[in-house]
Amino acid sequence: MLQEIEGTVGQEISRDSSKIVIAVLFTSQASTARALDAAIRLAKGFDTTIEIVVPEVVPFPLDLDHPAIDTGTLLRRVCE
Repeated sequence: MLQEIEGTVGQEISRDSSKIVIAVLFTSQASTARALDAAIRLAKGFDTTIEIVVPEVVPFPLDLDHPAIDTGTLLRRVCE
């Protein structure tokens, strides 16, 4: 699963209008795990994609295209 997630980091995800998309906001590891479990239960039986949205604060002087944290580090933290 980590490889599947790594493959989509930084890529635009194409949207199929017939597919249901459930967005789970990453807040903390425990809360996100519970929300992800609920999303999986809701998705059963449907053509569904579950996306985990991880907000990241970018300090004002930095360019938005160059985050302050390494994406690999962020990905490992989220996937724990």
